[in-house]
Amino acid sequence: MKPVVIVAGVGPGIGTSIARAFGAEGFAIALLARDSARLAKRYAEITAAGITAAPFIVDLADAAATRNAVEHVRAWAGGDPSSLVYNAFALQQGSADQLDLAESQRAMRVNFIAATQLTALVAPAMRASGTGSLLFTGGGAALHPYAGLASLCAGKAALRMWALTLAEDLAGTGVRVGTVTVHGRVERGTPFDPDNIAAALVRLHRGTNDGVEIHFTAGATASGTPERAAMSTSHGADDFSGDGDG
Repeated sequence: MKPVVIVAGVGPGIGTSIARAFGAEGFAIALLARDSARLAKRYAEITAAGITAAPFIVDLADAAATRNAVEHVRAWAGGDPSSLVYNAFALQQGSADQLDLAESQRAMRVNFIAATQLTALVAPAMRASGTGSLLFTGGGAALHPYAGLASLCAGKAALRMWALTLAEDLAGTGVRVGTVTVHGRVERGTPFDPDNIAAALVRLHRGTNDGVEIHFTAGATASGTPERAAMSTSHGADDFSGDGDG
């Protein structure tokens, strides 16, 4: 069996581009998403390109379902995955002082906590083998507040700082950790083209001089201190990094 990468959060944008990019690197792709019909479409597109893949329907807001999904991936792969790319996000709209608690907990889990759970499930085998990669897509909402999107901003900020700390904790183990922070709307043919974002994640998987974090800004791809980029005022599913939780 080829080495396996889990792509958590597979939609038509970054998730599909990640699958294609890692497929070109010789990986088999475990595709995780909540919406069965959309996942089936993405799976058909990816396998039609000659990439080995399998779909796994999972609601990342559900801890037990997330754990079971990893076990199903192991059964399919015949072993532990070699890489994880976390690409999911959930939107909860509303004033920060008027949010529904249950919806906030769900959003925080998808935007942050599920990434930590998946990492805890796959990292021990990577530590033991001295190789592997743990990669995360983040957005400008981690660094800049957006009215009406408090849960997204909080979740992305938590994910970013946690990933940077994870890199410190795993330094010297052989396990590579990286995050790509996208400061704008994901759209093909723009500075935020999902194929370019996926290529950056591959560079982080291989090991790069860019450091732990790569920023995509309105002008160009950059590492280090980010610039604020213009963002759409219409917050649709592709306005932020990731492909949602389904």
